[in-house]
Amino acid sequence: MNKKPAGLADGMELSGDKVTSYTYGETTRLPTATYKDLCFGGRWVDRAPAVTEISSSNHIQGDVTITPIFEDIEVSGGDTLAMMIDDSKYSMKKSSHCYCFMYSKDQDFKDFDYDFTNQFSEIENLEDGTYYYQVRVAKVFDAPDYFDDMPANDGLEHYLADVVLPEGSADIKN
Repeated sequence: MNKKPAGLADGMELSGDKVTSYTYGETTRLPTATYKDLCFGGRWVDRAPAVTEISSSNHIQGDVTITPIFEDIEVSGGDTLAMMIDDSKYSMKKSSHCYCFMYSKDQDFKDFDYDFTNQFSEIENLEDGTYYYQVRVAKVFDAPDYFDDMPANDGLEHYLADVVLPEGSADIKN
């Protein structure tokens, strides 16, 4: 019989080996998880958001608590491109992180735009057509006005966690 590890909510399943220890400086992969129909956003490892592994680049050492991040995220098209996050008990709510809603007419995201948000984003005045999107967790900047102090696209990668939550496409018709 396959027993569920302690600490998992009803309906949560792990894919991969359970991690009970790690060696500082070596990379330890963390298992992925599913929970109902929510998006798996990686894991909190103490204060590090949405990591898929523990390594020296996470600056993590000592005893750690590993917590999965799940979100109920819906993206819709129509005359606007909208993203809505229904916070769950596993969410990023009340954290020092936000979400980056990235969108592009190019499937490979060579040319994209984005919006930092906590729960809701609505992009208006888009041309008709198909838009591809990704939702990712992003670090909050040090400045208190971080939403007004966004980096250029070529500097965005520094702020994004390594896990893409939902991605897909939506049609816009004005």
